[in-house]
Amino acid sequence: MGHGRSKSSTSYEKVPVVVPDFHVSGTLTPDCSCNYFLRGILNGRNYYQRGTDNWFLWWTYSNYWYITQVLGAPTTHYWEKYGGLESGIYTPRTGALGIAIVSPGGH
Repeated sequence: MGHGRSKSSTSYEKVPVVVPDFHVSGTLTPDCSCNYFLRGILNGRNYYQRGTDNWFLWWTYSNYWYITQVLGAPTTHYWEKYGGLESGIYTPRTGALGIAIVSPGGH
C-alpha cells in the first residue's frame, strides 16, 4: 500500500462540538429566538450573541438583563428581565411582542 499504512489503519479527526450557552424561545416579534454563545464581557458580566448576527443577551449595572439588537443599548424591540442570572422570563418592550424564555444550553 505504500508508506507502511493499510486501508484498515486510516485515522479520523473528531470535529469539536460547539455547545450553546443559552437558548431563547417563544413566539417572538422580531424573532430573536435561537442559540446564544458566549462572546465576551460587558459591564463586568458575560454577554452572549446569537450565532453571528446582531442579537445579544447582556447585563447592565442597573441589574437588568436584556435581549437587544445593539450590544449595550436597549433601543427598539427588546426584552428585559430584572436581576438574577441569565435564564428566566423576559418581558417585551418598545414594540417587541411575545414573552422570551431564556434557558441554559442549546435546543
